Amino acid sequence: MGLNYALATAEIFYVSWLPFYHDMGLVGFLLTPVATQLSVDYLRTQDFAMRPLQWLKLISKNRGTVSVAPPFGYELCQRRVNEKDLAELDLSCWRVAGIGAEPISAEQLHQFAECFRQVNFDDKTFMPCYGLAENALAVSFSDEASGVVVNEVDRDILEYQGKAVAPGAETRAVSTFVNCV
Repeated sequence: MGLNYALATAEIFYVSWLPFYHDMGLVGFLLTPVATQLSVDYLRTQDFAMRPLQWLKLISKNRGTVSVAPPFGYELCQRRVNEKDLAELDLSCWRVAGIGAEPISAEQLHQFAECFRQVNFDDKTFMPCYGLAENALAVSFSDEASGVVVNEVDRDILEYQGKAVAPGAETRAVSTFVNCV
């Protein structure tokens, strides 16, 4: 979770609501911070489920720099936010907004970024990653500060030939994927 960034600066503060029985919570926000002696602010998973904006408020208040969630976490925050909530947030401190553990929608990330842009959320902080529990967390991360990179492929060729080919003039349907490398 932003380990290169974490090791490059003394100003790193993790914020998490992820449960420790999930590898992203256990490895990313318990074992890694302990091993690297970094600070972590935790929001109970139950509290996040009831009030997801508490996650963003904790990042804002305590100036968290690294926090990660599955896509549904970002979506819950975006769906539940109102103008009063936005007035209480400043997300300029957030440097690594990791996202993974389930399929990632570029459109969903775009909507989150647009919703929170007015409170200084920078979409370049998104760090999509591909998780693989068998590997004890994740096998690939996008580059830090690269934001969301989208790849489009010809859906028919992908489905019937198992090849990822860029859309051409005869392409009838396109599949879109968020890049995690």
